Amino acid sequence: MNAPRGTLSWFSTLRLMATDNPVHVIVKGDCMAPLVADGARIQVSGPAVVYWPGDVVVLLIAGRGLTVHRIIGSYRRAGCLHYLTQADSAERPDPPVPPELILGRVRGGDCAQALVTVPLRHRLRAVLRFLRVVLRVLARRPSGWAVDSAAPMRPSSEIPKPGSAQRIRHTGLAGAQLPTLPKDDECTLQGDSNRVEQS
Repeated sequence: MNAPRGTLSWFSTLRLMATDNPVHVIVKGDCMAPLVADGARIQVSGPAVVYWPGDVVVLLIAGRGLTVHRIIGSYRRAGCLHYLTQADSAERPDPPVPPELILGRVRGGDCAQALVTVPLRHRLRAVLRFLRVVLRVLARRPSGWAVDSAAPMRPSSEIPKPGSAQRIRHTGLAGAQLPTLPKDDECTLQGDSNRVEQS
């Protein structure tokens, strides 16, 4: 978690406070405009068990502080869950974050209702953004990573029947894990990111 120790202890305290009662934060920046404006005061609920694509959250990003961005997807790496977030006006996602660095969902305040009750079109747009990231990562892989193109085709008579004891070599994407995005894939925003301060 590349944040300074003092930042993490402050963030952990704020996260604990949000578990009992929603916290209010003031937004700085316009990367989620027009849904939330610079200077808006928003309400943030405590940490959730799971976040879904399209959820708008406040999270801690190393080097940027607290940030309001949208979840576009999640994946597991080394047994740990990571979320990808992205500002609505950004071309690229933020660096992956573990759930421990997410303060919670936006739950109200001076913002559009679409941040609180996320419409289906916003969720679908988030999923499409995540799929673009996945495809970009897969395109960088050496050929043959996902499918073994050198494996010979078998005649249908040699294909094992269901329930047979013969082992089949699986070459699909099941269990594949996304790598950390390189530095050049970090979020490049038009203007400042939506940073927030506790009020």
